[in-house]
Amino acid sequence: MVTNKSHDRAQMILIGGIVIAFVILATIVAFNGLVHTEELSSSSTGQSATDVSVMNSEITQDLQTIAVKSPEIDEDDDIGEVLENEDAEDVFLTEAEWQSMVEDNYEPEYRSAKAQNRSVVFDIESANEGATLGVNLDGRNTGGGTTGTFDIFDADDFDRGKVYHFSLTGSTSANVAGEYEINNESGADVTVEYSRGGGTDPFEVTVDGETCSFDSDTGEIDLVTGEVTDQVGGSCDEDDFSVIDPDAIYNSIDVHISMPGNPEYEIIGLGEVPEADNEVPGTLEIEYTYESMEVQTEQAIEVDLYRDLL
Repeated sequence: MVTNKSHDRAQMILIGGIVIAFVILATIVAFNGLVHTEELSSSSTGQSATDVSVMNSEITQDLQTIAVKSPEIDEDDDIGEVLENEDAEDVFLTEAEWQSMVEDNYEPEYRSAKAQNRSVVFDIESANEGATLGVNLDGRNTGGGTTGTFDIFDADDFDRGKVYHFSLTGSTSANVAGEYEINNESGADVTVEYSRGGGTDPFEVTVDGETCSFDSDTGEIDLVTGEVTDQVGGSCDEDDFSVIDPDAIYNSIDVHISMPGNPEYEIIGLGEVPEADNEVPGTLEIEYTYESMEVQTEQAIEVDLYRDLL
């Protein structure tokens, strides 16, 4: 679970700055070897291509190393459980904190390291949030009493969409019906149907012909663990309803509302979570310029910050 909760965020960034110095010292050694090899070829074109390729790789690896050391969690923690108890902004660096880290600490250190090898100009022009780690645990009721299709989660612009928590609670409205489409990158899509009649009828959720019923006022079904609270009917076998794998890659979750009054939901996802309660960068979009005696170029790369952690 979360460790060293008392560390303030200023100290976190200071530690990150120290990490930067060590990271750059290590990566510049590899860079020197590649540069030396390329110089022996006497090809300025090849040198320029190598410089840019190596820098893209170095920047990506450096920021991933900093990111993994910054969160107060480790790879053995359950990210869903962590973020149910802690705000994302208190566990991970925010976009503003990443920008400060990159511009005030990382860029000067990296530029200084490069200047020891040759006359170069290196300037990071922007470091902006790409995909987000979004958290919505206060419950949402999408649709506003209308029918149609609405986004719950979208990772189409990100090649590593993850869903760590997704649960549905009952609806007290009468005569509701619809379905959630959970789209998996591997093609193993899942349809989760829901419905409720009137009066004292329970809320029903159906997956692959198996139906679970729970109290429409107090019940809930977790589609990651398969756990159900306040069950009133149906099989409700956890194996039948744990339809989301936190280790799998998901493209999107949509709700198709055929009769107004869909259930509230909670979600934690790495991608885009509309109307998230809080969110932090899952990727950084870095734009930089580089100029040497051989080449002047502008580069744009996207760094997947937590690939080794989430």
